[in-house]
Amino acid sequence: MLECIAYRLALILAYSIVFYTSLSFVRAQNIQIRVTDEKDKEVLSAALAQNQRTGQYGLADEQGLIHIHGLSGDSVEVHCLGYKDTTIIIEKKVSSYKASLNPMVLAPLIVSESLHKKAAQGLQSTPMKFLTSVPGLTGESDILKSLWFLPGVSGGKEGYAHLFVRGGQQDQNLILYDGATLFNINHLGGFISLFHTEIIQNVDFYKSYWPSAYGGRLSSVLNVSTRNGNKDHFEGEVDIGLLTAKTSISGPLSTNGQTSFSVGARTTFIDLIFLPRRIRIANHKTHGNIPGYTFYDLNAKIDHQINENQGLSWSLYHGSDIQLGHSYEFVNKAPNESIKKYGLRNWTSSLNYYWIRNVQHSFQFHMSYSDHSNYLKGTNEYADTDFQQNIISTIHTARASNNDIYSVKARASGRYYGTGNMKFRYGLEAEHIGYQFRFDRTEQIQSQWTETEDSFTGRIKQDPSFTFATFFDSEIQLVPSLILKGGLRLSNFSSENFNQWLPEPKGMLTWNLSPRSSLNASFNHQAQPVHLIAYNLEGFFIENFLTSDQNIRPSTSDQWSLGYFRTFDEGIDNFSVETFYKKQDNILKYFLPQSDIQNILKFQDHLHSNGETKSYGLEMMVQKTSDPFHGSLSYTWSQTKSTFPTLNQGKSFPSDFDYRHLINTLFIYHMKHDLQLSFQWTYQTGRPITWSNEEVRSNPLTGTSYEALPGINNERLPAYHRMDIGLKKERLSDQNNKRRWFGINVYNAYFQKNPYALVRQRGQWKIRSVFPLIPSINFGFEL
Repeated sequence: MLECIAYRLALILAYSIVFYTSLSFVRAQNIQIRVTDEKDKEVLSAALAQNQRTGQYGLADEQGLIHIHGLSGDSVEVHCLGYKDTTIIIEKKVSSYKASLNPMVLAPLIVSESLHKKAAQGLQSTPMKFLTSVPGLTGESDILKSLWFLPGVSGGKEGYAHLFVRGGQQDQNLILYDGATLFNINHLGGFISLFHTEIIQNVDFYKSYWPSAYGGRLSSVLNVSTRNGNKDHFEGEVDIGLLTAKTSISGPLSTNGQTSFSVGARTTFIDLIFLPRRIRIANHKTHGNIPGYTFYDLNAKIDHQINENQGLSWSLYHGSDIQLGHSYEFVNKAPNESIKKYGLRNWTSSLNYYWIRNVQHSFQFHMSYSDHSNYLKGTNEYADTDFQQNIISTIHTARASNNDIYSVKARASGRYYGTGNMKFRYGLEAEHIGYQFRFDRTEQIQSQWTETEDSFTGRIKQDPSFTFATFFDSEIQLVPSLILKGGLRLSNFSSENFNQWLPEPKGMLTWNLSPRSSLNASFNHQAQPVHLIAYNLEGFFIENFLTSDQNIRPSTSDQWSLGYFRTFDEGIDNFSVETFYKKQDNILKYFLPQSDIQNILKFQDHLHSNGETKSYGLEMMVQKTSDPFHGSLSYTWSQTKSTFPTLNQGKSFPSDFDYRHLINTLFIYHMKHDLQLSFQWTYQTGRPITWSNEEVRSNPLTGTSYEALPGINNERLPAYHRMDIGLKKERLSDQNNKRRWFGINVYNAYFQKNPYALVRQRGQWKIRSVFPLIPSINFGFEL
């Protein structure tokens, strides 16, 4: 009886809210604003508009469209970072407007005071101007490393371009590139990410609450959108550094301004340093060992504007890494040659179409293909000699492994903006994922009398998996200061002998305390059926993927967040504080038993499942963004512990990347209109390690021993900290008014020897450092 009464009261309350909100906006117009760049007509998906009378605001979608309500005569201000603001006056019976924003040439880094509203909605819409202001390891800006300046985000070990968000693992982030799923995002073993900043238009990052259109991962969503080409004229730029060079070009493909293209390329010079000596070793003209490394990126995009309400685009990405090791020595006057080759390959292709049916309704369609593979090949040829050092046999061994995972995805979705202050998004998505691992080993022995050969081939080929999902999101402004968002993604994951429904519900309540402050509370439940098994082998980072089956269940996560966001008129400009609690179930952990990649064929014997991870923490961020000084300080206090029934005697232990304290500071000062000085300082608690200084002899006769380990991740490395300094001069050419720039950067400016690895020498553990003080320069110009 009581349940029936409660149910009826809930229905009455829900209908009352909908009726009230509809009545409140019955006289208001539902208007649509398309925001574009005045210079190259590129849509600005990072824009924001606010009704100056009501304080209501709207965020731009992927097509640069903003929907907002207002009365005739209302003033709507449109903002976008790096552009001059503009104002639109609502006219009676006019529902569609255009806002072309003029870019600020050589503008300092200024963040709009209204951007805190995006964060209060769960979205970290990170401005490209901020992302490109933070120099990376080689002096080149790196989008992924710039995200580490956000609280709750870290990159793992020094130099690595991974994402660890709120206690999650690197495979728990959904990373999209024009809608296509990325399984790997690194070059140079993780020191540089694959994102070419000059062809990126917008970066959206979610870590507390994200729309139900995104699913299948536990920790975060990183949605990267590339730029459309310039439809009016050709343009491009070139940037050259000590180790890398990159270029990008865009322009029209039709005379009517409807079709454009953009291409980008990037490569490294590292291999040129070792190339002459490697050629001599390969031709056996000298002996020794020499490394080699090269990578490249290729990006391409074609955009076609069918008409004012329809658009079609196709984008392509290909990246490749090749790391070599070649050794040629003489042992007992006999040649000994070994060659190792490690590589990565990434392909993505995306087709996106949108149709704006009217002011209230729009549709989006997406199809994509993504493939990631990494391989390791090695050959070794050496000679066996007798006591007189005569060659009696030649031994040739070869090993090769290859991991490959691919995704084929299609999605259809729609957006509906109601007559009241209600918004809805809905859609269907289907994804097909396939994975296989192959290992080959051969050994040949040749002598004067005989020849023998031994070979082995092993393969892990999982049954292809299929995921069919439907999703629905709604946003209702209950009263002018209270916004309720909710969503549900319902997925069916299936393989040959496994089928499971995966519901992903979520909700967020945002309370705008004033035009400058917001408070939100959110809940997010996620499920992940794709798992990563990663390990280091012979200095290479190997990745294997698994999809869920009867023995390996999908991982799940429940996260609760509470945040406060505020902007100020004086002193600091933006302040935010968030707290979170996250619980993950059915987590996996893998330990490679020996340094032999063949052991992965029996991964089930060393795979620990049914794990549980609990994370909680406090995140704070302060920003000063007014001209000519920009400063940001982010601090994270968090704790992450894992528990596995078959590990550590069932007792909890710190996660591999459990950093108790994370501090990131960034200071940018515009000394002159064309001169920018930047400092960044990073500090993090030492990461946990499994360590023991005690050896137990297992056999006194042979002298063999093993280490007595008191527990998993029982100790920590020393704290990590460093400072980077950058100086950039940028000016306009007197001849053609094109930009030119020159930069000097110093990585690890005070030469801190940070711990990178722990090695054992002569019975003692020693900490190894890798990155010393690294200076770099780069220069560039517009074409």
